[in-house]
Amino acid sequence: MRYEYKDTGIQSLGEVPSTWKICKIKNYFSVKPSNVNKKTVEGEIEVELCNYVDVYYNDSIDLSLDFMTASAKDGEIKKFQIKKGDVIITKDSEDPMDIAVPALVKETREKLLCGYHLSVLSSKSSQFIGDYLFWVLKDLFIASQLQKEATGITRWAIASRHIKNTIIPFPPLREQKAIADYLDKACTRIDRIIEIKEKQLEKLENYYLSKMKLIFTKGIASTKFKKTDVVWLGDIPTHWKIKKLKRNYKVVLGKMVQPNQKLNTETEEKYFRSANIKWDGIDTNNVKTMWFKGYEKRKFTLKKGDLLVSEGGDVGRSSYLNKDYLNFYFQNAINRIRGKNKNNTKYLFYWMFLLKKIGYIDSSVNKITIAHLTAEKLERVLILDIPVSEQEEIVTRIELLEQKIQQAEKKITKQIKTLKKYRKSLIHECVTGKKQVFFENEKTEKAFAGE
Repeated sequence: MRYEYKDTGIQSLGEVPSTWKICKIKNYFSVKPSNVNKKTVEGEIEVELCNYVDVYYNDSIDLSLDFMTASAKDGEIKKFQIKKGDVIITKDSEDPMDIAVPALVKETREKLLCGYHLSVLSSKSSQFIGDYLFWVLKDLFIASQLQKEATGITRWAIASRHIKNTIIPFPPLREQKAIADYLDKACTRIDRIIEIKEKQLEKLENYYLSKMKLIFTKGIASTKFKKTDVVWLGDIPTHWKIKKLKRNYKVVLGKMVQPNQKLNTETEEKYFRSANIKWDGIDTNNVKTMWFKGYEKRKFTLKKGDLLVSEGGDVGRSSYLNKDYLNFYFQNAINRIRGKNKNNTKYLFYWMFLLKKIGYIDSSVNKITIAHLTAEKLERVLILDIPVSEQEEIVTRIELLEQKIQQAEKKITKQIKTLKKYRKSLIHECVTGKKQVFFENEKTEKAFAGE
């Protein structure tokens, strides 16, 4: 048996099987936006709250989650207690695309309530199950009906009437169960493969760091080594030394932001902030401007081979400049580094990357308030003082290693992207009847039964 299809006239649904109905959520589900907050009020009943993060980061709500303790009135408990088969969705968020994220309640727990920023959808009919509705709302095409109705400026929200009036496909109960069961199994398998691929990416990064550390500490062709007082460094070639960064490099802190012109001779120029500093290069999007004097422009120039290091934010994040940035300067959230006596800043860039990844940079900054890698602290960072020729050899070796790692990462990332795209299309095809799950399952069952 095969479906015949009918056009719904709704872009997010397209065609659905002719035996299916099209309905609004309110026809079969109650929609209750919660107003139970996180406060504990004396005299109220102690409860547990299912909060925004519980829904946003989990497809299912079960007893394995660690819920927040709060308090509620008896009427709130009766109204917002969640039970097995309910679907909870996010009703407001800082990003409109994070609205209508669903989670299915897998187990009933006494005095577990739907918390603020969420709405609970409970079935009013034995003909419609939450297991199926969950997958319907996981379909990004259907969820877009809700997201486009969201309003706000800094925080976006959707009114209950829009949730209630969202149009969804309504297949017979047996088909709902078949679709929900199929997607549970299929998406679990896909998610498991994605998890394996993501772990492969982690292993690649760890391999990259271990090989980089080996290249840095053992050199290219050294045969004689000496012990150091730095535990994480271990042994290094006998002709190498450990010095402070300032011995081989010059550090200059950028200009304090000056939003207004003070002298007629000042000119308005572009400058880089910490937000523009990325490990894979300078991000020239969203570059701001401020006023510079003539001598300041000479002082804060940016040339090919300069190394820019973030003072605040993600402290120590660095960008190596592979070209001149004419008419660009930098503010005092950034330190610029240039080599003395031909010391290689590309070598220092990779060294900074390693120090950041192993935690050395973060341990070197003051975290009592806001972490800052000041020019003085940066100058005291430990470096390996080695011949310039060996610096260049190390850079070449690391660049070759980096190319191989990036090729492998690109391949795995593409596979993850393909799997996520397939997951998305599979959900849509199933909940709109494009993939005939029910009849495929029925055929399989008959085959096992020997019919």
